[in-house]
Amino acid sequence: MWNPFSGYLIFLLYSFLGGNRKKPYAIPLVFLASGIVFHDLVIYLITGTFSIVFTIAFSLYSIIFSIEHRISTIRKTFKNPALVRIDLPVAFRVILNITLLFVPLTIGFLINYFVFPHSAMTRIFQYIFI
Repeated sequence: MWNPFSGYLIFLLYSFLGGNRKKPYAIPLVFLASGIVFHDLVIYLITGTFSIVFTIAFSLYSIIFSIEHRISTIRKTFKNPALVRIDLPVAFRVILNITLLFVPLTIGFLINYFVFPHSAMTRIFQYIFI
């Protein structure tokens, strides 16, 4: 966690939601809460305009995490060591990680653009991409 305060609150929320015992339910809710409380609510408090950019992006991050976690769990059941660990080129992993970071953010910006056309985040999106 880069922010100890929010990291501690997220840990408390994760524990309250069941932690490792109920990981499939706790992880998406923690991602959603992080997007709403620590990002979009802060944007609202600073700018006075509504935004759902990070709520959407963090919801998509939780889906990506769930898929990756499921694949990792399935791979651990294989007996062949070559199937347990698949070494991909570093450049491919970097490009994949950047893509998985920016595609959900772009989707969040696009949805926010249509739902809240006059928000501060829409103006930022227009400045960057249009």
